[in-house]
Amino acid sequence: MTPAPRRSVPAWLRLACACALAAPLAACAAKHSKLEDGQSVTTGKKSYDGYFAKVAALRDKVKSLESDSVREALLAAVDVKKEASLAELMATTSQRAVHARDYGLLMGLRLSQKPKVVTVRGEMAIDPKDQRLLAAVEESATRTLERYREYSELLTEASELSAEVQELTDGVGKLPNEDPDRDLLRAELAGAERLLDDSQRKLQKEARSLARFALELAIAVDTGADAAQSERCDALLKDDGKPGKKPPKKPPVGPVGPVPPPPPKKPGGDFEM
Repeated sequence: MTPAPRRSVPAWLRLACACALAAPLAACAAKHSKLEDGQSVTTGKKSYDGYFAKVAALRDKVKSLESDSVREALLAAVDVKKEASLAELMATTSQRAVHARDYGLLMGLRLSQKPKVVTVRGEMAIDPKDQRLLAAVEESATRTLERYREYSELLTEASELSAEVQELTDGVGKLPNEDPDRDLLRAELAGAERLLDDSQRKLQKEARSLARFALELAIAVDTGADAAQSERCDALLKDDGKPGKKPPKKPPVGPVGPVPPPPPKKPGGDFEM
């Protein structure tokens, strides 16, 4: 019986199979370091142990990030569930702001170093619900910018720690060959570098989310307070410079009233005989 002819396997398929088989092996080889597993690293070498402690502290801070906490005050004020999406939360907030506007309360949010809610209101008293909304908007905006600054500081710290990895790795190569910590130091430095890269990506993502939340919040509550204030200022300036308006009188200078005439001279000159 003649054996069936062997079919040639395309080169691209052989390469794909080889990569598929190699991937699990590579994954096994790239073991997590102690730092990546949430542990501390102590080698007795002061410069390295201090570095590992800084990386571990940053790791723990990043792990405990809670960006969603900036929404808590706003969620309670507009009576929206915690699981609501950003779009749902902002839509409800916008509806509440429009409702307040219909009753004479204009609002706006200024995203300065210290966020502030600006209001322009009519003669009606502010409804307690609207008062809670104003307070919640300002609190959420303040917490958002505080958290954004905190994340920015952590990003700077992570970047500085990443810049030290290469120098420390070079230092490991200068240790004696019989040093038992050489392999451990190399493994932990490699793990620290991966950990710092992951931390920076997470911090950047969270920072962008916070910036978007602050911007969306400012848009949602903007019902014209800033524009109304600007119009009032323009009106006041126009009234002050209106044509035909007499300038205020300047206060008189010198004696007030008619000046009395000098006394008459006596006969015979200025001297009495």
